[in-house]
Amino acid sequence: MAPSKTRAERVQTDVLLAIKPEHLANIISREKNHEYRKYRLKDGVSRLWLYETSSGGGRSSITHIAIIPPNTRHEPGSVPTEPFGLGNEDFNAGRKESKYGYPILELYELVNPVTLNEMKT
Repeated sequence: MAPSKTRAERVQTDVLLAIKPEHLANIISREKNHEYRKYRLKDGVSRLWLYETSSGGGRSSITHIAIIPPNTRHEPGSVPTEPFGLGNEDFNAGRKESKYGYPILELYELVNPVTLNEMKT
């Protein structure tokens, strides 16, 4: 007899990322149009659930969902220079610790942010 599945299948299209309030503010204002990370997200990931950290007065909540292309993973030197975006020039020049860039196509604010306490329950 095969064991029964008690856990839901893992979603391969969504990831949860922690982000500092100042970086989230730059994404909201569209000054920043890429999110940079030291690690490569799997192909197929198209939604970044952004957890705003409490540092600098953040809300300690998942507040936004960013839509990214499912198969675009920029490496230094490959981010387009137009339109301008904060951090793009430094990333292209290899001056960031981050090795992968993810273009933000759309951004949605959650009507009801998910707090850290809610995530723990």
